[in-house]
Amino acid sequence: MAAENVELPLEPVADYSNLMNDIRQMQQSSGAKLVPVSARASDGLILRTVDVAASFDDAQLARFERFAPFIVEAELGRTAVSDSCLDAISKFTHLRALHLEGTALTGRSLAKLTPLSHLTYLNLSGTKVTSTALAPLKNMPNLHRIYLFDTPAETAPPDTKTNLRSTQ
Repeated sequence: MAAENVELPLEPVADYSNLMNDIRQMQQSSGAKLVPVSARASDGLILRTVDVAASFDDAQLARFERFAPFIVEAELGRTAVSDSCLDAISKFTHLRALHLEGTALTGRSLAKLTPLSHLTYLNLSGTKVTSTALAPLKNMPNLHRIYLFDTPAETAPPDTKTNLRSTQ
């Protein structure tokens, strides 16, 4: 019996313990949080912006690039980030889940996500992403969940949609 939805084993990230003071300082200055996934540093960090969503933008995100190798999930939904944020996000090499719902994203730079081999979840709901903009994501074998609710891609005619494993 073949398993269809086999989860990939999680690749551990490097130990970020020696950066805890820097992480606390970043949280105090930006308001965004880097939250450990678990008690094991090798499980990585989650970037949470819910408390500062209205003021969190591309420049704020760029300040987190120094922690990029340790971030496994980025919760950027309803922030002020735009397509420019994908430059910083492309450096989050262990990123597994990316929330961009309700942002100003158009999708014109989605190809910058293709090197993120661990990315399995992408939420683009409530953005201006079109089905054409999704084309570069087709070659990401581990990207299994793409959410497109309330986007131009969701309402595109079936014959123009890319062949992605998406959930709408």
